[in-house]
Amino acid sequence: MNKRHFSFEHLSEGQFDLYPDGSLLKSEQASVLGNSRLDNELYLSLSTSVGIDPILVSGNGTHVLLDAGLGLGLDHKSANPNISNIRTNMEIFDVSPSDIDHVVLSHLHHDHIAGLTYTDNQSRIQATLPNATIWVQRKEWNHALEAIDTGNDTSDMPYQLDDFYRLVADGRVQFLDEGTTEIIPGIEAIRTGGHTPGHQIVRIRNNDQLAYYFGDLVPNEHYLGFKMMKDIDLEITESRQIKVLLLKQAYHDNADILFYHSVHLKHGKLTKDTNRHFVLKSNRNA
Repeated sequence: MNKRHFSFEHLSEGQFDLYPDGSLLKSEQASVLGNSRLDNELYLSLSTSVGIDPILVSGNGTHVLLDAGLGLGLDHKSANPNISNIRTNMEIFDVSPSDIDHVVLSHLHHDHIAGLTYTDNQSRIQATLPNATIWVQRKEWNHALEAIDTGNDTSDMPYQLDDFYRLVADGRVQFLDEGTTEIIPGIEAIRTGGHTPGHQIVRIRNNDQLAYYFGDLVPNEHYLGFKMMKDIDLEITESRQIKVLLLKQAYHDNADILFYHSVHLKHGKLTKDTNRHFVLKSNRNA
């Protein structure tokens, strides 16, 4: 079997406060806004702190991005064009937008896809990653279209596909119909459902080690104990079942776990506490 060596880098866009209506504010911005309100304490208590962390997988002459972030600062109209986003973060690792060959989207919520496009100074929608093929489940695309058409989008982060339509029309998006698809040798997309009907995860074989990217099925270390997001996960029973199976498999594989929405622990390996519950052991050498 050929050895495959991949490196992983979190392209962190920072820490955000997520509110029940799906709005996201940078944490420092939310604090300033909250301080201007009489109900500041209540206002701030409604939020949940999350990270936004697209993951750059590099190796074997290719670069693959796992989800694409919010893309703040990419638009020429932005008040702060220097804010952290996938483009500015890739520069740190000497990777340019044109170097990205593939993007695997766990699902189509706005906080996972907005970084794929920007509006140039001619008010035209442009692809942030001009050479990348974008992979998403067809079931996810169909669900997103139905949610928008019927107005029944009740998720934590409503679908906003205006710019994504442009990428589809330009032939940049490949829709997946199989349960498991090999994107490149060593990197597989696996449809799980749960968080959304067409949600998918990514399994990476790195030499003799495995790594799993669970997307929003397990967004951070706080959801390792089969804790459910009852107001967020659309398919609660299915989501719980697949989480149990995947976490058990990842533990058995001694695999690295990569998180998208963690504030502090971005990755690590699973272990069990004294109550036999899964917890994360930070892997400083990964």
